[in-house]
Amino acid sequence: MAKKIGFSQAALEMMEERGIKEEDVARAVETAENGGDKLYTESGDFLAKAMVGNYTVYAGYKESGDSLVVDNAYGHRVTIMEYEG
Repeated sequence: MAKKIGFSQAALEMMEERGIKEEDVARAVETAENGGDKLYTESGDFLAKAMVGNYTVYAGYKESGDSLVVDNAYGHRVTIMEYEG
């Protein structure tokens, strides 16, 4: 059974300020938990990464009982253009 994904109040405020959607962050966490890109930090937290179109989403989260709690999120867009030199 998949763990429930929750968000700290600080993360929700940060995401709203940065224009990051909850569903994109949840997708990054779900992807990491199912074999995608996931780093384990020295503090015991995890960092997940997922691509959503040309947008890369990162989510800092930790396990809390039967849940995963996101406490940090950020992202960036990259458009790769062909070089015409």
